[in-house]
Amino acid sequence: MRRLREEVGNINTAELKTLRAVYSLSKDYNYIPLTLIQNRIKGDVENITRSLAGKKMIQRRKKDYEGVRLTFKGLSVLALKTLSEMNVLSSIGSVVDTGKESVIYDGLSESGGEVIIKFHRVGATSFKKVKEKREYYAHSWIVLSSISAMREYRCLLKLSGVVNVPRPYGCAYNAVVMERIDGRELSKTFLEDPEFFLGEVLNQIKRMYRLGVVHGDLSEFNILIADDAPYIIDLPQYLNFSSPGGKELLERDVYLVLKHFRKKYGIELSLESALKYVRGENGRDNIWS
Repeated sequence: MRRLREEVGNINTAELKTLRAVYSLSKDYNYIPLTLIQNRIKGDVENITRSLAGKKMIQRRKKDYEGVRLTFKGLSVLALKTLSEMNVLSSIGSVVDTGKESVIYDGLSESGGEVIIKFHRVGATSFKKVKEKREYYAHSWIVLSSISAMREYRCLLKLSGVVNVPRPYGCAYNAVVMERIDGRELSKTFLEDPEFFLGEVLNQIKRMYRLGVVHGDLSEFNILIADDAPYIIDLPQYLNFSSPGGKELLERDVYLVLKHFRKKYGIELSLESALKYVRGENGRDNIWS
């Protein structure tokens, strides 16, 4: 594990202020003019931005005008610095997983407990899909990634204690710190009692539905099996059930779960029956009762 002060220790106060200024202007500009940054901070902006570019925390360009923008590293350093100041995180480890829209590290909280740090990285390759699928929109991937992180954090706060999700500890910029669940993806696990686990997964979806939440992208790849229970992960794209498309996405989530259990274990359960259970229309506490 690397102490956070070692990870962000090579950035001075002026550079940190500059990074924060660049971030605050990112919603309006792709490349932020140096003249605007100079209005926000004291110091030699030219030399400060050259130093940050050398550390690969920003990119510079001179086409049309002199401007800069944050890199993923620069945004993540801002997140780590803030999480350290919030006394949420003390150490960061190695990469645990990399997806299309995130990079996940292991780490330690200030209390010494094991956590994961999920850095959201909603990039240009997924931008069109994000606009079509989610309830939020921003011009900059930097802002979009931060919105994505905050949405997931707020959703975890809402579900925690009711639904089996990782406990959230803090959020800053594009990073969410949450409980580390030592489990395996449902897709990579062979279950000895698949009917029991199918019932438990549907029960978690039902609990989410009662809170008005639809995962929106649920499948065997974002359900973890740990301690003989399923845990739901990856929630930045969640929808309120009452939102446009909420009903359709709930049906899709349930359909994909049923499809996995049918293909892998031969369990036949109709989508209609499963949806009635999730919506509480059959009066049952257990799908199999």
